Parts: sequence; structure tokens; C-alpha cells
Amino acid sequence: MGADRRRRRPPPAQGRRRGRRPRPHRARPRRRHDVRRRRRRPPRRPRPGDPRRLAPEVAVLLEALLPTVERWADEVEDLDLPLTLLHNDLHAGNVVRAPDGGLRFFDFGDAVLGAPLAGLLVPLATARQALDLPADDPALWRIADAALEVWSDLVPLDALRAALPAALQLGRLARVESWRRCVATMTPDERADLGSAPPPGWPHCSTPHRWAGPPH
Repeated sequence: MGADRRRRRPPPAQGRRRGRRPRPHRARPRRRHDVRRRRRRPPRRPRPGDPRRLAPEVAVLLEALLPTVERWADEVEDLDLPLTLLHNDLHAGNVVRAPDGGLRFFDFGDAVLGAPLAGLLVPLATARQALDLPADDPALWRIADAALEVWSDLVPLDALRAALPAALQLGRLARVESWRRCVATMTPDERADLGSAPPPGWPHCSTPHRWAGPPH
């Protein structure tokens, strides 16, 4: 009797395979939701004296930037890639080689959910600094292509490369979010030492990205 009450799972369809399969890329219809919905339902603002509270002049600047952020989001959303756990601080200091020869990643304190291409911001920035390269150097695109190739079974590589500059801009917002979480628990002495904004060297979101697009 009890067995009859169980919900029976239908048998899998014939020929169905598990795992990802290549699929034709179709741009998603743009849904004007993320930025504008937040504008209709603004989050709770930090109280006066909270280090996360923006100065009025900064708030005005970011308000004017919202249409640009929405355009970046549209470009990335059109790829229709799944949200991914972004390490958000992936550099050589956060990777070790395991005894079996594989790699182990640690220090996920800055991690966020976001568009997968945005996770390239830190690796590309640290590679550019370590190799002393200009922002549009072909060597950086070779690094980027190695990561983009992972998603090329879902979206053509050309489309991924075209959307990368917008994704990197959104990656800066992820960095700001990570720093806001750190600032919220800092003591006044720590804020005086470390600052109340992302460390120097990380460009502000209002600074245009120098990668105008993939090289031809």
C-alpha cells in the first residue's frame, strides 16, 4: 500500500544523455529587470557613520552610471550562460599544487555568484601586472581564450570574446561587493590602515575598460 503511494519517477527518455551538450547559440530576449527592479525596491541604506555609506557626490556618480551598467548586463545576459561561483580573488597566491599533481584553490572569502566571464578580472589583471603588459596585449587574449574555451560548447567563441569587456566591467562590481563585506566588520584602526574602498590599483567602474574588443 505504501509503495503505491510513492511518487513514481518516469523512465528517462530514450536517447537522453547526461551532461552538457553543444547547442546552437541564440541571443536571449533582453529582460530589463536587474538594475531597474533594484531601483524600484532599493536596498536598506547604511546608517550615517557606517563605512559602507557612500558620499553624496559618489552616489550621484553611480546613479548616472546605472544605464551603462544595464548595457553591460544586457551584453553578458545575452550569452545565456549559467551563474557560477566566482572565486573573485584568483591569483597565483591562492593556488597550490597537490601531491597528486592537481591544483587546489583556497581563500574563497571574496567569492560571489555571478557571470562566469567576470571571474577573469583578477587573473588577467595580475597577469598583466606580473608580465608588465599593456591592456590590449595579445598575450592577455591568449590567457583569456584558454578560459573562454571552457564555455565554447554552449556559446561560440567569437560571442564570448565580444562580451568579455562588459563582463570584466561587471567583475569590478563583484570586487566592490567583496570589499564592502570586509569593511562592514573592520575596526576603525583597520579601516584607517586598509582603507574603506577596494585597494589602489583596482580601477573604478566609471573608468572605461581599455579592452575595446577582441583583436581582429
